[in-house]
Amino acid sequence: MKSAAPAFLFHFIAPPNKGVRCGHGAARGLRLPGTDRFTRTHTLVVTALVAVYCAYFSAMSVLSHAIYATQAYDLGTFDQGIWLAGHSDSLFVTVRGLHLLGDHVRVVSLLLAPIYWIWDDVRFLLILHACTIGLGGTFVYLIGRCELPSHPWAVLGICLSYLLNPAVHNLTTDYAHPDGFATTLILASIYFLRSNKIAAFWVTVALAMTCKEDIPLVYTVMGLWLMGTGRAQLGGFLAAAAVVYFAVALLVILPHFNAAGFYRLNSAGFGHAFMNKANPLWAATHAVDPVLLRYLLLLGAPLAFLFLFSPWVLLPALPALVANIFSDMHYTRSILYHYTSSIEPFLYLATILTLGKMSESEPLIDIDLVRARIRKLPLRVSPTALAWGLIVPLTLALSYTHGRYGVGAVDKLFIYHNRAITSPQIAAIQRAVAQIPADAAVSTHFTFVPHLSHRKLIYMWPNPFKPIGWGVKRENPDPTDIVDYILMRGKVDAEREDWKTIAELVERGQFRRIAGDDAVHLYESLVAQPQRDAAREKIRGR
Repeated sequence: MKSAAPAFLFHFIAPPNKGVRCGHGAARGLRLPGTDRFTRTHTLVVTALVAVYCAYFSAMSVLSHAIYATQAYDLGTFDQGIWLAGHSDSLFVTVRGLHLLGDHVRVVSLLLAPIYWIWDDVRFLLILHACTIGLGGTFVYLIGRCELPSHPWAVLGICLSYLLNPAVHNLTTDYAHPDGFATTLILASIYFLRSNKIAAFWVTVALAMTCKEDIPLVYTVMGLWLMGTGRAQLGGFLAAAAVVYFAVALLVILPHFNAAGFYRLNSAGFGHAFMNKANPLWAATHAVDPVLLRYLLLLGAPLAFLFLFSPWVLLPALPALVANIFSDMHYTRSILYHYTSSIEPFLYLATILTLGKMSESEPLIDIDLVRARIRKLPLRVSPTALAWGLIVPLTLALSYTHGRYGVGAVDKLFIYHNRAITSPQIAAIQRAVAQIPADAAVSTHFTFVPHLSHRKLIYMWPNPFKPIGWGVKRENPDPTDIVDYILMRGKVDAEREDWKTIAELVERGQFRRIAGDDAVHLYESLVAQPQRDAAREKIRGR
């Protein structure tokens, strides 16, 4: 029986013949005369598109931060961890109440630490994050150039689609996440694999896996593919390396730094799925959830679901997709956040390969059954017509309707800039923040955390007074005497628990209000300095 799998897989894997530079055909790889129609003009267009993306989303990220629209989760946690890695002997992230490697295995934070030796400002991270994701468009272009050397304008259309995709926009403007860096590194590794640049491939694989503990699953599947398509040695090494790193992350690193291991499996992330693992009715009900169906629609619509004609290419995206589907957190089933980071690269790769098959009249479906053959007749369609007549318009429309800062929200760039320089509330917050010493311990509103996270002790209110979102199970909160300042946002509301706690602290003589108005309130500790020093001593060395 002939299997369809090897043919599909071969379209993904860089061919073992070292004479073929990229793609799945000798003509493509060797770039015979007349086959590669790319010119300097196409390269300049891509460069301009990527530059515009980087400039726009860097500005949007920085301005969002300037109006205090960024948050403790996850910019504050990621940012403080990077800063600590370059400025402190402790890697305990007080925004989260866990060690840097105890929440997620973000080894990339250690690699990014030097950026704050250059410019000690979270805006550097925001700009770097936006530009790295924008650079992913370059790798989409390079992959397309390998696969569609005779269709440069189709490749430009796919590249433009990536840069217009609302899921990519929202990944960028979900502020800095290691996942954003992983997306571009995955795309880069795909390109280097297909172009047979094995050293560069291994470098990008290693860097991608440092971003988060789930990325090795992508490369485990990729390694299995390689093993099944004639590159057993490379595939075996890749799968083995990915599995070992994944196991070390979950069974060694996480338990060592949080004493609980991968706690999301049966508590915060996948508790319901874990409890209902033997309940098919629950899984079936979950599968037809309208929120999930809408999520899948928005994932596929920008590319007109053409990637479904190259299904084997989508397999590395399955770990993330399955995790999103069965997570207890409903927001993982939304393109508004960063949970599509290891899915999008394979949607684009599969779409490019589908266009390649259409341009060569290859059968989109070729399946042998027992003594019966089902074969879809070849369909020859211009990749350029599909790219610009279908994919780009769809992506543009969805960018307008579902991109947090897509083409329908360009005016926010000017609105945010005007607010940042003219708003009395923003000015009051800036004055209050400026009064806090650089080495002070601060408990503050979650939108203020990223503005104060370059210090050893920064807490998201009401921590450490009332542990919330701290540690794995709110264990071992820091002593309350450690806090030097409390910075709160908004009007005083005596009915809210936050303000009741503040009132109690003031009434007990632990804090006094020293600045603020209706927009912001700054409180200073009245606890004796020796007592505060003793509180710091209690947590030294963790």
